[in-house]
Amino acid sequence: MASSFKILTERGLLVTRFRDRVTDEEFVGLYRRLLGDPRYETGLTEVADLRQVDDFRVTTSALRTVDGLIRARLAGSAGCQTLIIAPGNLPYGLARLYGALADGGPEQVRVYRTLEETAEGAGLAAETLRDVLDEAGARARSRRSGQAAREPLPSPGILP
Repeated sequence: MASSFKILTERGLLVTRFRDRVTDEEFVGLYRRLLGDPRYETGLTEVADLRQVDDFRVTTSALRTVDGLIRARLAGSAGCQTLIIAPGNLPYGLARLYGALADGGPEQVRVYRTLEETAEGAGLAAETLRDVLDEAGARARSRRSGQAAREPLPSPGILP
């Protein structure tokens, strides 16, 4: 069970990563920390990476909770775009359900099966998105070896 986020303000991106087993507590907790982080800005494009999820135990109740948190945080703003990479059948289906819940709100959700499709949706080269995701993942792994994995990733500086 591990989740992390990285805010890349200069790129206009927010990367959320989930791996191993993801539960309601893990899923909702990540978004509570993210939306409460002083570095979070409305209008960022989120890339949610579910490629390393082995066991996705997120219920519709948790999806509704996160949708409510995001609607409250984005109220009065121009909204945001969320691109989800979900190659597995269960995460893909739940991501599509989340997109349906978010419909009509400030968050526009699109769900993809591959990194390449997601990169195209974000207007990025696939290699650029792969590099961003790999860098965010490397930081999360190094932090887990010394600190709790539930903490957000530090922002040591903006990537070039």
